[in-house]
Amino acid sequence: MYSFSELVENLPSVGQARVVSSGFGVWMVWSGQLSKALTQTLEDHGGVKMSASASQALWFFSTREAFKALARLQIWARINPLPLFFAVVPASILVGWKNDVSLSVSAELLKQEVHAPDSFEVLVHPRCHEALAGLAGLTLKPVGAVPGLAAAEWKRLEAESGFSYDSSLAWYFVIKPLGNPGERDYTLGWRGFFNNAEAVLRRMGLKYIYNESALILPLENLRLLRSWTKEMLTLMRGVKADSEAHYWPCVMVAVGKEGLNFNEDLPRKLNIEWNRLSPDYPHMSYRTAFLMGEEFTVNAVSYFNERQGLDNWCYVSLSQAGEDGTGAGSLQVDLPRRILVGTEAECFYCGLKNHRPSACPSRQIPLGRPKVFEKLASINVEDLSAISAEVDEALQKNPLQAIPPLLEANSRAGLLVQGMFENTLPFQLRMLAMVWRSRSKDWEDAFDSLGPEEGEFIWNALESLRKDDRASAEQLAAHAMARYPRSYQPRALNAFLLMEADDHQQAMFFFQEAERLSYTPVQRAVLCMFMGRLWEYQYEFGKAVALYKQAEGHARGWSDALYRQAVCLVKMGFTEHAIGIIQQLVERDPHMFNRIVIDPELERGRFSILSALWDIWRETRDEAGKARKIAEELAGKLDLWFSPEHEFLEVAAPRIDKLLALTRVENFVSYRRLIAGTKIFNQELQEKVAQEIKLFEKRVTQLIERLSFVQRDASWFPFPKLLRDFNHDFNFCADKLNWMRTQHMQIAENFRKAQGYLADVEERLTVLQGRLVTLRIIRDSTFFVLLLGRNFIWLELIGLALALVMVPAIIYGAQHYFESWALDLLTRQKWQLQKGLIVILSVVAMIAAAIKTAVSFERKKEELFSAEYEKELREQAGRKKTRGRRKPASASGGVGKGKATAAKGAAKAAPARSGGKSGRQAGASAGTARSKGGR
Repeated sequence: MYSFSELVENLPSVGQARVVSSGFGVWMVWSGQLSKALTQTLEDHGGVKMSASASQALWFFSTREAFKALARLQIWARINPLPLFFAVVPASILVGWKNDVSLSVSAELLKQEVHAPDSFEVLVHPRCHEALAGLAGLTLKPVGAVPGLAAAEWKRLEAESGFSYDSSLAWYFVIKPLGNPGERDYTLGWRGFFNNAEAVLRRMGLKYIYNESALILPLENLRLLRSWTKEMLTLMRGVKADSEAHYWPCVMVAVGKEGLNFNEDLPRKLNIEWNRLSPDYPHMSYRTAFLMGEEFTVNAVSYFNERQGLDNWCYVSLSQAGEDGTGAGSLQVDLPRRILVGTEAECFYCGLKNHRPSACPSRQIPLGRPKVFEKLASINVEDLSAISAEVDEALQKNPLQAIPPLLEANSRAGLLVQGMFENTLPFQLRMLAMVWRSRSKDWEDAFDSLGPEEGEFIWNALESLRKDDRASAEQLAAHAMARYPRSYQPRALNAFLLMEADDHQQAMFFFQEAERLSYTPVQRAVLCMFMGRLWEYQYEFGKAVALYKQAEGHARGWSDALYRQAVCLVKMGFTEHAIGIIQQLVERDPHMFNRIVIDPELERGRFSILSALWDIWRETRDEAGKARKIAEELAGKLDLWFSPEHEFLEVAAPRIDKLLALTRVENFVSYRRLIAGTKIFNQELQEKVAQEIKLFEKRVTQLIERLSFVQRDASWFPFPKLLRDFNHDFNFCADKLNWMRTQHMQIAENFRKAQGYLADVEERLTVLQGRLVTLRIIRDSTFFVLLLGRNFIWLELIGLALALVMVPAIIYGAQHYFESWALDLLTRQKWQLQKGLIVILSVVAMIAAAIKTAVSFERKKEELFSAEYEKELREQAGRKKTRGRRKPASASGGVGKGKATAAKGAAKAAPARSGGKSGRQAGASAGTARSKGGR
């Protein structure tokens, strides 16, 4: 058994349908292998396969062509038996806002079931009987209730032989070039396009009509329409890609043949707004577009009228299947349709078509809102279509009344609408107010600081204009003109009043007068923009572009002046020329990407523009993906390189958090900021690390010098066994400093580890220097005593020698010169005299030794310690040189600042570790202290 409900369940879901059109659902069930010719017959008659499963399918036909297709199959089945069953039921096609398609059928039909057929049969539901009226050769025969089908008076379709059941589907395909026929470029461009198209026409054997304004050709069946459409899309893409080819934009339309004749007047008889068609893409009704198959993608247009149903216009482009998987992609961003459609001309202020300028919602917005684009930059681009659906839902009842609340809302839907209105800020009344208050002559800071509202009448007149009180506004403007005859302000206000009254000629006159009386480049630039908009409003795009260029000259760096030139080119149909400007704007200001994506005034070339932006988007997205990985690596590097209390980390941590936040937003602005921010931060981090390494190496050098100084002074301590704690701290400092000098500091782990060692070494070295004061006192005291003793001994020996000589000499001299009693005294007391003299000489020797030692102590100490230290260095250098000759050194792995080199003077051992060696021997220099002290 085959179940009808199974096919219905497989249908795609349409959340909200904007088109509901009735037609015929055809339930097809077969046995065995289905021939492709059968499905081709259904397609040629306008059938669209909606759902399929094993040996059954559900088709939809929007016209009575369904019965002709079934009649042809029935005639064929009489010659070649076909096990096919068809049930024709009433159905409605549903088209969603994203052009997704589904089918709706009555609930009573869902429970239908049939067995596998063994012959050909077509049953028609009672509600479809009237559709056969007038179809020659087709009759219905009652069959009554059918088991498994819905309870109804089903009838069997019978087709008589001898009648033609060919499809009546046929189209005229019209191609019109854009531009002025009187221009030379137009003639050359249109002739070049036809030369390319003519080769396709001859190859396909099509007849055509060609003149200076159109190419018209009939397409007799669906297969021809598909082939020709694909050829044209491929041709246009090839011409655009070929820099040597002469590209010229054209609009294309496929219309049904009903009621039309094949002649040169055909384009004039078509009820089509040619200036709204997107160039280079074939336009057709939804009814035709859904027949084109999987090779084509259906694209909606803004001028959609829900009342027309499937007869609404759309345009088709090649899908990935149609391009054999080699075509370029395109951004998929839908705009809110209900805010775009309308019967009015484009509003001067905002560009929408659902109101006149006097009723524009932008009149109530006070000043510019630059933060709107900043907020848009935080929204994922892929979410814009869903936000557009939210806007459509909000505008469902009355779009014009629903827009003002959205302009003040904080929701995503409100933000999208605010962005649309912010796009046309240069043409709105709030721009006029901002210019009046601006005191700057340069555009860059034109509106950074606005002055007060000065001048009589004009501000009240502007407020009356905003409230659509024309009588009061005109009266106040007249008073302002009389009061300030040389001022540009009342004239600009009068221009807006006349524009809203559709007196465009006078409005242009007052704009020109206002521009002539303006006195700053900012004022002239804005007034040129107003005049350009007025020409654009009248479809005089060439004149508008000239004034926009003039505004660009007055305000260098104002992106809107250049952007409006691109918009005019798109409206003229020259989208390919505008794409270069658009790419330039996006490169200059990333916010322009979001502005372009949501701009409804680019509707005519929207598909081409989104396709061109796709390449920029894809490249930027890929580059942002790399930047995302770098940002994540940088976040980890910060913790590896710097401790939590480091001053750089306090500044860098918030910046890296912002970069990581950008990685979670799929938006072009976020991508560009992530790429630029990551590059700058990475460079700053490298510079900071290099700076820190340089400072670190400087500190290490200073610490080594301090340690060497400690080692030199401590090595002369006379009691090495008493320095156990001192030696422990010294060895720790020596080991860590030597490790820091021999490691690659470009490695974060080594750098962070060295930072910790550096603090410990500095702390212990401070302790060592504190202990060194005591050691230096003991050392200097010992050296002073030894030096004093040496001097005393030498003086004492000299004194004793003199005493041995002087005492006999004194006795001898006394015999000749002294009295007898004195001589007797010297003779008998000579040993006492000798002792006294020795004491006196010892005291004198001690005093002299002390004076000599005090005078020469510093010089002797410096000579002794310096000479010994220099001797140590010479011995160490000699040993290194000898080792170098024995074993040549090979280039080691380090490069640059991180190269592993032995630290000159870096202490490796305690000044004294063995009690069996002298302090001088234990106090050897950096490379020998450990070996000497440890022997």
